[in-house]
Amino acid sequence: MVTPIPTNDWVTDEAYYIAGQLPPPPPSTGTLSLNSSPSGAQALINGRLVGNTPLTLELLPGTYNLELRRSGYNPLRTAFTIQAGQVTRLNLTLVATPPPTGVLAVDSNPRGAQVLVDGRVVGNTPLNLTLNPGSYTVELRRGGFSPFRTLVTIQAGRTTRLTVNLVSIAPPPPPVQPVQPVQPVQPVRPPSGSFTYTCQGGTLVVNYISSNQVRLFYDGAFQTLPLVRSGAELVYSNNTYTWEIGQVGRLIVRGQVVLSNCRI
Repeated sequence: MVTPIPTNDWVTDEAYYIAGQLPPPPPSTGTLSLNSSPSGAQALINGRLVGNTPLTLELLPGTYNLELRRSGYNPLRTAFTIQAGQVTRLNLTLVATPPPTGVLAVDSNPRGAQVLVDGRVVGNTPLNLTLNPGSYTVELRRGGFSPFRTLVTIQAGRTTRLTVNLVSIAPPPPPVQPVQPVQPVQPVRPPSGSFTYTCQGGTLVVNYISSNQVRLFYDGAFQTLPLVRSGAELVYSNNTYTWEIGQVGRLIVRGQVVLSNCRI
């Protein structure tokens, strides 16, 4: 609109007026461009749910608090500022929530046994392991003991205890050396009296009571042995103790040679 000059005013020059449009007003909002990796996260601005990523919003200028939520990931919180007429871009990466775990406590008697979980060596007893929930094959190994193997189930937030009494491996008994029969070649006459023999393994005192009986001291007591065979060797025995004497002597206890190469 143009207001004319009053008619009673005097002018000494001409007045010119240019008519046109007014300039546009300055913008009153800014833009938020929000993306997350992975996408599909809930977006809350100042505690109010505004949608899921990716998301574009028009907001008044100012500072805002943003929270992103997605199942399987830790919540992400941050602040951002909106300026009028400008685009604020946020590209945020969510961190996966670690799976819940349980504890396996393994001990053994004796301790120091090697522990294998699903065939992998993880240490020696006593041992505490943090494992994901599930079933595992646990094996214990120690020299001189039988291996132990079992299946355990781990539950989230719980401690599973496994205590094993290892079984010792007994060494095999030595072979029993049978008394070999001796064919008489030249009969040996039984001696008479008491004799001290020096043997491989110690000494032995033998008292020849008669031609058919001897008495010797062994295992902390006197043992009386009758003559059971004569020939190239004399054999005295009561089935537990056997004294054989020829050119040299030997003492057999319960089938085992305890003294050998006995000489006077």
